[in-house]
Amino acid sequence: MAKRKDSAALFDLISKARAERSGTELGVPGWFERGEQAAPAPSTPPPMPRRAAEPLARPSREPMAATADNRLRLSLSYATCATAAMGLIVLLGVVFWLGRLTAKPGAPVEQAGLGPKGTGPVQLGGVDANASQSTTMPSERVKGKYYLIIDRMKDQTEQDYLDAQAIVEYCRANGQPATVERHGSRYIVWSMTPFDSASSEEAMNFARRIEQLGREYEAPRGRNKYTFSQHRGTQLDPSYARLK
Repeated sequence: MAKRKDSAALFDLISKARAERSGTELGVPGWFERGEQAAPAPSTPPPMPRRAAEPLARPSREPMAATADNRLRLSLSYATCATAAMGLIVLLGVVFWLGRLTAKPGAPVEQAGLGPKGTGPVQLGGVDANASQSTTMPSERVKGKYYLIIDRMKDQTEQDYLDAQAIVEYCRANGQPATVERHGSRYIVWSMTPFDSASSEEAMNFARRIEQLGREYEAPRGRNKYTFSQHRGTQLDPSYARLK
């Protein structure tokens, strides 16, 4: 069989092509390789730095006292007003208590005798308008002199003191000066008119005049009624006390 002249060359070409295909990998188009590449992983943004927490803004408080246009302005809350009121009440109570503790007691007195002995009952008559008694207020009592206790209060309470003070004002208005004093466990209304003797006729007549004032005394509203009595039963027995 006759051979073609280029048959050897064709065989060599085919063999060479097979050898090249067996020793190399199958080529991939460039466009296919780019499409098959794995997508890059998304980059994680760096963590943001944490800012320190800002302190909460406190509401502005109005000052308690401020000045504006030459004026003093006070700003008090209800709680402040209530506290101030309670403090004022406590302060007043303490001052009153200290005043009661430090009050100067009355001058020491000595109870006088019970008047004239064996005189029997005394008939009450009218007040002697011509009797000589001083109507001016003496500046102070004299030691050794006798002074009439116009009346005794029931106790030493504030009510008793006000009752005694009302009697003092009434006596002064009627020309008989007197003061409120402490005597024993009571307040007393003590005359300022001095006597050398508690049993003298002059002292007896003065006690009668004081009794007459007691009959006419009308206690102010809220005050207790006192009669300035100087009798024990039917006998005049004035209560004189001597200043030591």
